[in-house]
Amino acid sequence: MHYVAMLAATFHVHSDGVNDVLQGHFLSVRSLGWGAALVATVVLIAGIWAVTINERAALMAAREAHTKRRNEELEDRVAARTRELHYQTQLLQRRNEELQAETDALKASVPHNLD
Repeated sequence: MHYVAMLAATFHVHSDGVNDVLQGHFLSVRSLGWGAALVATVVLIAGIWAVTINERAALMAAREAHTKRRNEELEDRVAARTRELHYQTQLLQRRNEELQAETDALKASVPHNLD
């Protein structure tokens, strides 16, 4: 705020040969008040803008973290389901082999010639 006051006043030294006189031109209190209000408004707007940008960045980071967490959960579910399906496939293959062996044994025990 003191910078506004410094800009609002100008000083000149006037010499009449005998005395040096300091003459100043000062702005009115109203003009000084308007300058201070303008500076305060600019600072306030800059602060609001910074808070808004910060909130948006935090929201974007939270969304990104949520998306990443959901993707990881989905990948874990897919991996678990893939393991389960692989296990079930192996069981079915073993059961198929057992049934094939039983079928072959039955075919071998039945006479081919039924005349």
